[in-house]
Amino acid sequence: MHQVSSDNPAAFFVTEGPLTADAPCYVERPADTDFYESLRAGRYCYVLSPPQTGKSSLTLRTTARLRADGIAAAILTLSQCQALTAEDWYRGLLEQIGSAFGFAEELQAFWPAHAFLGPLQRWLQALQTVVLARHTGAVVILLDELETISKAFDASELLAGLRECYNRRTSEPALRRLSFGLLGIAVPGDLLREARLTPLNIGRRIELTDFTLPETGTLMSGLAGTAAHAHKLLRRIHYWTHGQPYLTQCLCQALVKSTPLPTVRLTPREVDRLCANIFFRLAAGLPNKHFRAIHVELSREPALQQELLTLYAQVRARQALPKDKTESIAILVQRVGLLRFTNGQPQVRNRIYERVFDCKWIRAQAAPFSNLPQQHVRWTIVLLFSFLLSLLWWIFSQR
Repeated sequence: MHQVSSDNPAAFFVTEGPLTADAPCYVERPADTDFYESLRAGRYCYVLSPPQTGKSSLTLRTTARLRADGIAAAILTLSQCQALTAEDWYRGLLEQIGSAFGFAEELQAFWPAHAFLGPLQRWLQALQTVVLARHTGAVVILLDELETISKAFDASELLAGLRECYNRRTSEPALRRLSFGLLGIAVPGDLLREARLTPLNIGRRIELTDFTLPETGTLMSGLAGTAAHAHKLLRRIHYWTHGQPYLTQCLCQALVKSTPLPTVRLTPREVDRLCANIFFRLAAGLPNKHFRAIHVELSREPALQQELLTLYAQVRARQALPKDKTESIAILVQRVGLLRFTNGQPQVRNRIYERVFDCKWIRAQAAPFSNLPQQHVRWTIVLLFSFLLSLLWWIFSQR
């Protein structure tokens, strides 16, 4: 195995933003093949997974592969469409398509010329009469950051529009050349249950799994030393991260940065030391952006937070889980990312999460909920005492 020759060996690994299509540290997973081949075959697909698991990187790499095959592919980042009205929002999506395919002016002219149509109908019509007319081959549109769709006015109708495109394939052959890939942390729950609206029940779900130890072999070329030595380090990194993409890249990068010279032979114990310094110190304050992202996802629905914390604590304690809590467990797995399934049983996703999101953290998150009854009693006493004082003052004032 060759040593890293770059002046900045740590630059091999990426911890900020998505990986480019040609990034040497990109780790291929089964999702890469499934997503690419399904879209290439004209299927609708969707990838729903927790924060910082590689969805945007998968999007960039898949788009590059599709374009290399001569397929017109565009990425629409939904969070970039910050608009006050539905018309501005869909127009923003159309501008992204125009920029990707190189005919922005034609689409810009189409929009005001068809003002008699609603925003969604106008957007779909532009895809059919402009995009599919200009490209005689397959067209793939990837919508990234799907979770932001719930923050728009009524942008959830976009999913109903995609379902409509699929249903019209039988009567309008041109739409068979148009397929969509949806990527995000999650979508509004009612869309998952409403078969009339969501395209998710007619699309192929792509599972974005954590790295297996053999898959991390791609990262060995970024670590100095022999292949056997690099494998020992990666094995110890995998021991802590269980292949979580961000945590794995982060530990690899820290390991290289901690080495002053390429000839210095690091030991697996150094991995443990770095893991403690980066992730475990001041963990309760969640200084790491990745941990904060998990915390945000957990807090997205305050009404569910106490239930999710209880279930997470039960999984940590290896207790039997209620059978009627499958949807909440799915949230902890899919959206929050604290859990994974092993042989059909949920468990904490990796040892880093187990140390960071520990019992102390659970108590800290549950404290506002557990204090509610006490606060209620306290305020009731205060109000009663105030009432009694007012009553006594009134009685004495009448004398």
